[in-house]
Amino acid sequence: MRGSPHIVSDVMTRSVATVVRGTAFKDIVRTMQERQVSALPVGAGATLAQAARTMARAKVKRLPVVDHAGRLEGVVSRADLLKVFLRDDEEIAEEVRRKVVAHLFPGPASDVRVEVRDGVVRLGGRVRDTSLVPVAARLVRAVEGVVDVGFGLDEPVDRSK
Repeated sequence: MRGSPHIVSDVMTRSVATVVRGTAFKDIVRTMQERQVSALPVGAGATLAQAARTMARAKVKRLPVVDHAGRLEGVVSRADLLKVFLRDDEEIAEEVRRKVVAHLFPGPASDVRVEVRDGVVRLGGRVRDTSLVPVAARLVRAVEGVVDVGFGLDEPVDRSK
């Protein structure tokens, strides 16, 4: 019908590229450049960090979220991404103990202490191999809600001398 108002589907882009979990950042930027778009929908497998980087680089406040078939599931906003920083400190500490300390520094529970205050994690105590500290730092920073990480880890005292 001529003269009737146009609707969104009359003008929308139908061929849409999406970002999924594991998509390298350079591939995201390359796709945005090739498609000449300022944002890409994110797949519901995409990490919060990937979504945040995409939003920051594209200077957008929201991203559509699509399923594996490209169907719209919802919208994620910057405010939504910030919710992970509202996690309880003890919840963060427990995840760090379970996912980082238990794997990198196995041994008695008292060997490595995990303290969290306002999202800042501090690992303290004695460890057999201090070369694992940079690995621990990366893994702790990947825990949702962690703002920063600090260390007070020392090698055990050699009492055999």
